[in-house]
Amino acid sequence: MNLNRTIALVFAAFLPFAEGQNRKTVVQEMVVGFAENDEVGVKPVDGEDDASDNFRQTVATPTSEKNPEPLPDYTKKQAVVITKCTSVPRGSRFEADILMLHADTKCSYKVYVAGVEVPDGRYSVKCQAVGKMTCKGFIVETDKNGRTKEFPLSFEYAVTEPVAIVTPKESGVLFAGVFNTVDVLVPGFSSSDIKLEVSNAVVLRKPSWFDIKPLIPGRPCIVSVFVRSGDEFLCMCNKEFRTLPLPRPSASLDLATIRFDGGKIDKDSLLTVQKVAAYLDSDLIEDVRYVVLGFDMKFADGKGSFKVLHSDSESFTAPMLKEMKKARSGTTFFVTGVKVKSPDHAMYTLSPIEVVVR
Repeated sequence: MNLNRTIALVFAAFLPFAEGQNRKTVVQEMVVGFAENDEVGVKPVDGEDDASDNFRQTVATPTSEKNPEPLPDYTKKQAVVITKCTSVPRGSRFEADILMLHADTKCSYKVYVAGVEVPDGRYSVKCQAVGKMTCKGFIVETDKNGRTKEFPLSFEYAVTEPVAIVTPKESGVLFAGVFNTVDVLVPGFSSSDIKLEVSNAVVLRKPSWFDIKPLIPGRPCIVSVFVRSGDEFLCMCNKEFRTLPLPRPSASLDLATIRFDGGKIDKDSLLTVQKVAAYLDSDLIEDVRYVVLGFDMKFADGKGSFKVLHSDSESFTAPMLKEMKKARSGTTFFVTGVKVKSPDHAMYTLSPIEVVVR
């Protein structure tokens, strides 16, 4: 039963005014209207009352726009081509399953494309040239008496140049010693089908991105993007990125509630000092951790010279804390010689911090 006849029967089932033979007549007229005239779906029936007029005005909708390509009739025996995609990158394989719809179990079938038999109907070809590809063939049906019949088939697909978009968060460069967030996009492939190989770096896969940590600053990283194509991986691109050392950080004092970079400070806040730290003020790189290896504390001894206390870590020593407790308003001292090690193993001596007690 086709769609138009089904619609007619459904409407007829709800006609309160159509009973017996009159009901059957309405159904017949509706079916004829659908089949012979696309602009009017129901023809008038002799003896209709006002209710039937209202019904005809409701269901007889003009359909001037016609579909130039009617849908295939999948109720008939025919060759069908099923593909995963209609566009593949050059160098990959295009694959399709070719089968007979409504095949007869008493018959045997062979598939041919471009004159070549396709075993089990599994068509696969490696794509070397770019452009639109058109394939034609047929399925040969052989019955138990040896009689054959051919069912034609055709399909198209496009072969494109491999494309991969690799975008580091840090504006086209990679910083050594830290993980850089890199977005990788290959049109037509999911992130789970993408694999990355990077020279001079460690690579970590994340849910929808990659983290890349270059090992040696100054040596470029070559990012190779691969995608899974069947049972193999296809290289989509090789892209080179500059590798830079991390920028020089700044020294500061970590207090109980704030980060103090130098200047005037009240004594109560100063005595909450926890350690000397190094921070990188950059919007491009986040969560970079520097190791403070040691520093000096210089303060006037009241005799025209400076007294120097030394720490071999990020923490203030007991003699340093004692001097800060003794400090009066107007006392000035310096935190100098702050030595730090960056994640890329570079060593820095940072600028001093001047502290003035209020």
